[in-house]
This record gives sequence, C-alpha cells and structure tokens, in this order.
Amino acid sequence: MDRTLQACRTLRSSALGLIKSGLHPSVISIDTCNRIVRQVCFTKAFFGCELWTEITNTEILLLERAQRYVCKSIQGLPRQTRSDMVNALIGWKSAESYIDERKLLFLGKLVLMKDSMLPKQIFLTRAMEFKYNCVKHQLGFIPDIHRILINYGLSDFDTYLSTGHFPTYIQWKKKVKVAVQEIEESLWCFRTQRERFLNFQSYTYTFQRSLSCLTFSRKHPLLL
Repeated sequence: MDRTLQACRTLRSSALGLIKSGLHPSVISIDTCNRIVRQVCFTKAFFGCELWTEITNTEILLLERAQRYVCKSIQGLPRQTRSDMVNALIGWKSAESYIDERKLLFLGKLVLMKDSMLPKQIFLTRAMEFKYNCVKHQLGFIPDIHRILINYGLSDFDTYLSTGHFPTYIQWKKKVKVAVQEIEESLWCFRTQRERFLNFQSYTYTFQRSLSCLTFSRKHPLLL
C-alpha cells in the first residue's frame, strides 16, 4: 500500500508542479500537455512498477483516482466532471493497463537478454519452476506476468519456454501495445453500451488514436 500511496502523491504533485509552471490548456494545446505529463509525471510516479506484484483492487482504485485527477487538471476541467469521460477525451488508458504494459515490455527485455547474464539465468530458473510446478505457492514476478499474459491473450512466452523462439523487441512492443489497446477498447465499448450517457463518447474515443485533441475539437466542437 505504501508504494501505491507514494505513486499517487508523486503523480499529483509532479503534475500540479508542471501546471503551475505554465503547463495549462489555456497556454498550450491539450495534446502537448498530454505528452509532457505522460513522459514526465507517469515515468516518475510509476518508476519500478514492473516489479509491483499482488496489487489489490484498493490500490488500483487509488491509482485510477489519482490519474483522473491529473487528467482533469491538464484539460482544465472542473472536479465535478464525470470521471468516465476524462480519460477517453485524450485517449488515456487505465492505470492498471499502463502497469500491465510496462510489465509486458519488461518481460521482453528479460527474455532478449544474453543467456550469460545473471538476471536472465535467475529469470529462466524461476520460470521453469513455475511451469513445472516445482514450487507450490510461488510468488513474485513470474506468476504475475503469467496472469497478465493470459488476460491479454499473449502466448509468446509459453512458446519461448518450449521452443526458445521469441519476437524481436520491436515486434514484441508493437504486439503488446495492440493487445492492450484492444482490451481497453472492448471494455470501453461495453461501458458505452450499458450507459446511454456515454454513447456519444464512443465516437470520440475511436478517433483519439488518429487525431490530436486540438484537431478533433475543431472538427467536432459539439462532442466535447
């Protein structure tokens, strides 16, 4: 819980610091604000999240609240704005998906290490122990990443343990981003189908991948 509270405080404080220094939609475009916050604040707040294991639902909720607070702030939206809308307006994924993506990319770096390196040897040893049930209740990165791989339908790691074949890092990174994006879109479509208020937001969210917020707001002002 301490790591989560620290991450939330860091995310809020670093984002507010940037806003006070002039990072505001009234000064620069929302698209630019988005890029700076993602590269500076998220990198700082979620540093080392690749090794976070056994994250509880309470911790996920705290991270989501902190992210929505920052998302509203950089868009200049009031606090009373509905939280369902703010992430979709600028195409942000959920905090849980962000952490899962970082873990999957970290897995790719571990697998593609040289076999002579100690981290790779420890990783393979624990992976084989998990695969063949050598340990009854194994904890840590291996069971956590196995759960994430199943959630996103990625079987490359099992193939690697069996045959030794694994995509290049560029191919793996692209595959991970596509898988995470598909899950996020499916969850969002499910939400919009259940709630009539969010139906128009599905149109907004679809175009966020190809259009910047500034361009989109000029073309479709009535949707924002």
